[in-house]
This record gives sequence, C-alpha cells and structure tokens, in this order.
Amino acid sequence: MNAGRTEPDSIAGDEDFIRFMQVAREDPEIHQRCITVLSQDDFNRQSLLNTWISDLELQSAPAELRRVLTYLLDSEVAAAALRLLRE
Repeated sequence: MNAGRTEPDSIAGDEDFIRFMQVAREDPEIHQRCITVLSQDDFNRQSLLNTWISDLELQSAPAELRRVLTYLLDSEVAAAALRLLRE
C-alpha cells in the first residue's frame, strides 16, 4: 500500500467528497470538466488535476475543494467517480 494513498472507505465517508460529487452531477459545467478530466489516462488525468488544484490554490479556493480533488489522483477512485458521473 502506498503511504500517501487514501483508502476508498475513508473517501466514501468524507462528506466534502460526497458533496463535491453531488455538485458534479448537478452542475453542467463542473460535470463536463470532471468527465473530461476523469476520462484521461492516468498521466494526463493526474496532470490536469494537479493544474486544477494549483489554479484553485492561486484563487484561494476552499481547502476542502482542493483536498477532495486530490482523491481523484488515485486511479481506482477516479474510475469509480467517472462511473458515477456517467450514470
């Protein structure tokens, strides 16, 4: 197991992540951005996410948003999130 990796069970219980996924399903702009990012191969998905997170940091976006986006760096979490968004 990777030391910095977040386990899916802890993500499933993270209210901020659940709220983000709800918003991503309801807001067309966020939904499309997430679909685009999550549809990429691992390298490109991680690159796009890191850029998105950096941009949010520069904009002083809430730390919770930046934190939940880091979950999507994990390929298993990203695949599950993409399945959810495509339902």
